[in-house]
Amino acid sequence: MDSDAKIIGYNSATSDATEIASATVGGNGNWNLNSNAKIHGNAYYRTSSPNASKVTGTRTQLSSNLSYAMPTTPGGTTNMGNYSRNSGTHTFTDGSYYFTDLNLDGNAVIQISGNAKFYINGNFSMNSNAIMRSSSTPSRPQSLEIYMVASAGVNLDSNAELRAVVYAPGSPLNINSNGVLRGSVIAKSISMSSNAKIMQDLSLTDGSGGSSGIVMVD
Repeated sequence: MDSDAKIIGYNSATSDATEIASATVGGNGNWNLNSNAKIHGNAYYRTSSPNASKVTGTRTQLSSNLSYAMPTTPGGTTNMGNYSRNSGTHTFTDGSYYFTDLNLDGNAVIQISGNAKFYINGNFSMNSNAIMRSSSTPSRPQSLEIYMVASAGVNLDSNAELRAVVYAPGSPLNINSNGVLRGSVIAKSISMSSNAKIMQDLSLTDGSGGSSGIVMVD
């Protein structure tokens, strides 16, 4: 994390605009928090602790490694192939969708009407003001679940905004140049720079009543 990148919380059920310094971030490996990068919340580490000046909350050592299985694509998904859009608004309704690659550019918008699951077997990128989010008001990240079923990267750049629950334990996540992820994410690694932001939706749960947070497997 570099150049004013930050991880912070918010609650999509109450306010998009109000930032809450209660994010939960966990990682197995080293923490590289440079320049003005900061975690606004609590950090859970396995080997090396992040610098105290970069974490507003507590720092707690984990007793064992964080471990997550790679996802697989279930039967019955709608095959979207290599999906690329560089303009316009495109709506996905309730269902499960399979992509070999998914690329949005040039102000393209994907909106989710209902609840959808995306299974991506290749690269996933959003650039140049692209948006992916629920069409509901308020726009809730829980309406879209994204599963990276291969080890290709997830890239958000140049003011791109993604609102989703992202499960990508084998994929690196890269957010740059004012890119924003709202929701939660499990990724192999997380790299952020140039005002990039992850906003953990504190209204999400992990299925056992606990908050669903931000995890770096490596």
